[in-house]
Amino acid sequence: PAALAALAADVAAGLAALHAAGVAHGDLTSTNVLLASGRAGGESGAAAAPPLTAPPFPWTARISDYGLAAPVAGPAPASAPPYGTVTHMPPEALAGGGAGARGPTPAGDVWAYGVLLWEAAHGCRAWASMTHAQVVAAVSVRGTRLAWSPRAPRWAASLATACWADD
Repeated sequence: PAALAALAADVAAGLAALHAAGVAHGDLTSTNVLLASGRAGGESGAAAAPPLTAPPFPWTARISDYGLAAPVAGPAPASAPPYGTVTHMPPEALAGGGAGARGPTPAGDVWAYGVLLWEAAHGCRAWASMTHAQVVAAVSVRGTRLAWSPRAPRWAASLATACWADD
């Protein structure tokens, strides 16, 4: 649980820094979070959190892969290409309309953060037994959300559920 808390705090701080700079990541997944040895921050330009934990967790989680990142200010484009990883995209992006049509958003990053927490708490990939088409139908049409194991930390389940709220 302490390792999950450290990971969650590092990624949240990195995402907050990115959003404060006016940028949405657009593809926050477990494969785009790197673990660096040590708790000191930020060489290589990756968003990093300040040191929050001490050994035995001597690593820092850093957000990486900014290939789909986009500024959040300014008018929404008339259309934007699809972005992100289907298993981590919010319903509005999967549906292809509304906020999803304008590309990456901070709200979409927050949704993906909830999915990332679920994966870290459960030790497996989200929606692993489903095709992309099944994920789209489940999340954007039926409103299905990932189910939490009773063994998962309650704080993580609460936080992720808040990330997936409809507001």
